[in-house]
Parts: sequence; structure tokens; C-alpha cells
Amino acid sequence: MVKQYGSALLVSMTLSMIHLWLLENFWISGMVLLVLALGWAHGFLQWYQQSLDERKDAEMYYWMQTFLTTLSIKKTITETFVDVFQKYQLKNEKWIVAYASNDALNAMKNLGKRFTHPIYHLFLHTLAFYEQQGGDVFILFDSILQQTRQVEARRLEMTQLRKRYFFQWIFLWILNFMILIMSKIVLMDLFLSMQINILFVVLLSVIFVYFPLSHHWWFQQWKRLHGGMR
Repeated sequence: MVKQYGSALLVSMTLSMIHLWLLENFWISGMVLLVLALGWAHGFLQWYQQSLDERKDAEMYYWMQTFLTTLSIKKTITETFVDVFQKYQLKNEKWIVAYASNDALNAMKNLGKRFTHPIYHLFLHTLAFYEQQGGDVFILFDSILQQTRQVEARRLEMTQLRKRYFFQWIFLWILNFMILIMSKIVLMDLFLSMQINILFVVLLSVIFVYFPLSHHWWFQQWKRLHGGMR
């Protein structure tokens, strides 16, 4: 996590140096650097929260599948919870300890504070029904298992698409910056006259400031169009 954050700040510094070289104005470039750093910090926090949610969802899918497989053998919720809880402790999954309870069903409800996906709350309602009425585990939970597999497949698909479109985003921005750099080198006289134009200075600064947030905003819009995971 520290490595990604350090890389983001390094990119901000690099962009600010390019901005300073293009405009030759230290004060404006300093302000752009500050906004760039804030932009990268915001993007980093958004990325961290999304990664945290995805990790918890992956934990939820594995927990539910493990629990239902064990429940089909043990038949009782209490024995199943104790067995799965011990397996998680053996794997050194320390987060599970915070949700322990003498009442197995209550402990499962406590896990709802960690697993906020709507599927988990449907899972709890079905589990309460199972405790009262009994029945075949795999038949009773079949629709939930299918939904979890679909959502997990969707999550993996979104991860792959995010990587693919990230490289496309990088390529497009590199082209934009190359055009600006080549403009200063090849069209030097024109660029010098543009440097004193306040509109050009503002637009160029806006482009650099927009860069760190554009990927996050663009991908969120894309995800809404193609359907989110929640």
C-alpha cells in the first residue's frame, strides 16, 4: 500500500516538473503540485476503500460456501460455526475473533457488520428459517449459492477489465502529454506566444489537475453503465 502511495506522489512530482517546464512559472506550478498531491491522495483513499470492500466480499463468499458445506455435514448451526471458527483460527484469520459469541446465530448476525453485501443478509434470513424448519441445505440455499457465484464471477471480471482499461487510460494520457511536449519543442515560437495567454495557462493547469482524478471518475461512470457489483 505504501508503495502505491509513494508512486502516486512521484507521478505528481513528475507532472509538476513537466508543468513547470511548459509554463516556466514556479508559483503556478507549485499550486498545481499541491492540487495534484491532494488529487492523488483522494484517488488513493477511493482505491483503498474499494479494495477493502472487494476483499471483504471475497471473504464473505468463502465464508458462506465453507459454512454451508460444513452445515450439510454437521446439520446444526452451532456445531458448524464452532468447526468453521476453529478452522479460521488455525489459518490465523484474526478478524474472526471480534465476531465470536456464545450464540452461533448471533455470531453470524455480528458478521453482518463486516459482510455488508445484500446477499449476506439474505443468507442470514434463510439460515434463521433453516434453524426453525430444517431441510436440505443445498436445496434451501441453492439460489443464494448461485448468486454468490455470479457476483464473484462479476467481481473477477471487473478486476480484469479495470486492469485493461487502466492501460488504455495511461496510453491516452501519454499521447496528450507528448503532444504538449512536442508543441514546445517543435512549435517553440507559437508556444512562447501561448505562454503569455492566461486562457492557455488556465486550461493547461486544469488538464494537469484533472489527470489524477480522471481514471477514478471515468471508471466509476463506466462501471455504472455496465452494472456494478452491488
